[in-house]
Amino acid sequence: MFLKGKFCQLRSVTTNDLPLLLEWRNSEHVRVNMEHREIISPEEHTGWFQHITDNGYHYFIIESPELAPVGTIYLSGATADNGAESGLYIGDQRFLGTGITIEASRLIIQFAFEALRLDYLFAKVKEDNQDIIAYNKMLGFKEEKKISNGFLRMVLDKDKQAL
Repeated sequence: MFLKGKFCQLRSVTTNDLPLLLEWRNSEHVRVNMEHREIISPEEHTGWFQHITDNGYHYFIIESPELAPVGTIYLSGATADNGAESGLYIGDQRFLGTGITIEASRLIIQFAFEALRLDYLFAKVKEDNQDIIAYNKMLGFKEEKKISNGFLRMVLDKDKQAL
């Protein structure tokens, strides 16, 4: 599946992407902001991919206009009350701060609310990660509550999206 924008496109993750995703996910600049901060083994990574494939998750590679892989963005499987977890990270640090995530986020939000007909999205953000909290607020997410391990749950309702 492809979601195309003007400044990036999202394409579904395939098994060919697993080595790059594992490299990105284990990089320090990504791990430091994750709930699970330990190095992930190739076997764990393969198990994770099987899990997301079996459970209807939507994981995409963010690609630049030149089709260079930049990072990943996802929606977890739908919750019982018709929501999904959303998240992203930039793997290629050359693209940090370029704004490519804004369009990637717009594309995934549109996909979630229009194609999947979800009612809300939620994100888990480290409570000391002020840049990402501000980014999510710019997208229309609101802080909902503190959850375990120093993370906040932020929610974007279908009717309150900013983009």
